[in-house]
Amino acid sequence: MCRVALGLAVALGLSVAAGAAAAQEFDDSGWSRVDIGGSRTLWISSEDLGGVDGGGHARARVLWTHPAQGRLPRGTRYVVSDYAFDCGGGVSETVHPFDVHDQPLQEVGETPEREVDLRSPVGAVFAMVCQGADYESDVELGSVREVMDYEASGHAPPAAHRPPNRWNQGPGEPDREPVEPSDSDREPSGGH
Repeated sequence: MCRVALGLAVALGLSVAAGAAAAQEFDDSGWSRVDIGGSRTLWISSEDLGGVDGGGHARARVLWTHPAQGRLPRGTRYVVSDYAFDCGGGVSETVHPFDVHDQPLQEVGETPEREVDLRSPVGAVFAMVCQGADYESDVELGSVREVMDYEASGHAPPAAHRPPNRWNQGPGEPDREPVEPSDSDREPSGGH
């Protein structure tokens, strides 16, 4: 009886470790939340924002935290879509679904190449990685779990995660040059 229990515990431990390893496979460089317009955002692998390779192809991984359940396995909580772009205008996709415990579910096979709909979220990803389009990224998190926790919290993006620009370099307002007080601003030498 003890051997069976030990065997099940080891198998369960290996299964959890395999699931965690599968989820971590997509957490190499973190996730950036990108505003693609029309109050739509998506999470793209920070590593994949680098752009096109020399052959006119690009890859991008997108984390869909609220996927449409159409062809996904039961129990899917989120998916990572691995897009392979032909920067001439085509895309194929491999979908990696995960359950609420970050365990991988049955992978949805690679879709045949199709034309990119430039008005869709996938079209925005295509524009970023193939055409160098610049979309605003306001939050970068290190793992899928952090993204899921962040979205569950419902909080606005923390200022610490906003990319610096010339208007928000300081804690409250743009940096200003120090100004010497004028004689009228100075206190009399005897007053406290």
